[in-house]
Amino acid sequence: MRFLQNQFSPVDIALTLAYSLNLMGLVQWSLRLSVETESLMTAPERILEYRSLDQEPLTSISSQHPLSSNWPTAGNIIFDNVSICHSVNNESRPALQHISFSMNSCEKIGIVGRTGAGKSTLVQSLLRMVPLTEGHIIIDGVDISAVPLDCLRQRISVIPQDPVLFTDTIRANLDPFDRYSDAEIWQALEEKRKKGSAEDIPTFNYIRSTAYRRRSSVLPPIPKTLEDIVIPDTLKFLENGDPFLIFDNPAPNHIITLCSPQVLIELSKCFYWLADGTFRSAPQKFVQSYSIHGRTEWGIHPFIHIAMCGRKQEHYELIFQGLFDYANRNDTKLQPSSIMFDFEQAASNGSLSTLKHSSVLYCHFHYCRSIWRQV
Repeated sequence: MRFLQNQFSPVDIALTLAYSLNLMGLVQWSLRLSVETESLMTAPERILEYRSLDQEPLTSISSQHPLSSNWPTAGNIIFDNVSICHSVNNESRPALQHISFSMNSCEKIGIVGRTGAGKSTLVQSLLRMVPLTEGHIIIDGVDISAVPLDCLRQRISVIPQDPVLFTDTIRANLDPFDRYSDAEIWQALEEKRKKGSAEDIPTFNYIRSTAYRRRSSVLPPIPKTLEDIVIPDTLKFLENGDPFLIFDNPAPNHIITLCSPQVLIELSKCFYWLADGTFRSAPQKFVQSYSIHGRTEWGIHPFIHIAMCGRKQEHYELIFQGLFDYANRNDTKLQPSSIMFDFEQAASNGSLSTLKHSSVLYCHFHYCRSIWRQV
């Protein structure tokens, strides 16, 4: 109107538009810096968390029973009624409970168990990275609780699953405390070379082909289509007989939902749910691996694991409807006050048909990521 009344000249309009475009660029740059700052603050948060940890206790060997310079000489390990709990007040379920066994010198022991069974905790206890609530660990007749930490961790070697090289020279990685001369290091490398070289190690392709041949001899063939996926009865139940496969919708909308009755009861106690999916770890022939998490007093934990062949609204409706039907058959009431999604409209709409009394929330992290993609 002001333009029509000759109160706003074309020059003023052009100048306003130019400044508006510059302002939009500044807003986009501010959003980008905000997202980057939020992601970079992860490192300071970890530093502050490590600073708040209690210092590890320093112990010393009694003068009446001094530690020999070449301890351990044999490597005999005894776990005597060992119990470990990761919580500060020992209120959570123990990671290890009354474990007793012995390992003789030169034995090779394999530890097998499900995720969370305590395999890593067992190894960490040898280095006293986790405190014992009960029991003792004895190596060559010496209780490791009486050995100084620096001495204990120098005498025990651990080869991690993922190799790590520090940002330094190869020599510094081989001898980080500079205790050996160059001649001694070269002698050790020469002895290792005489025993075997890297060429003697089997290649990955050879190991993979051998593993596939072994698998085909004891397991059914790998399915080629969704219709070929049939879960055997032995994998539908846990070791105690409880069902683990709670929903198996046939193809073409093939959906597999995994959960135990006890875990479902724990999920029913959670008032805040979080649902998210990933494509990188999805099983073969499936589109994504979906999980439902619940917030407890100990943090956020995954409770339901789902393999999906699609991402449409009807697929999510099948997931939530199947989950609630199974809960109703087991007299378990699922009543979350809210459930958080990652701005996937099909997922939030698919849950509304079942979670009628729950509010739908959206993740701030995915919101910032969405803005960054648009920028």
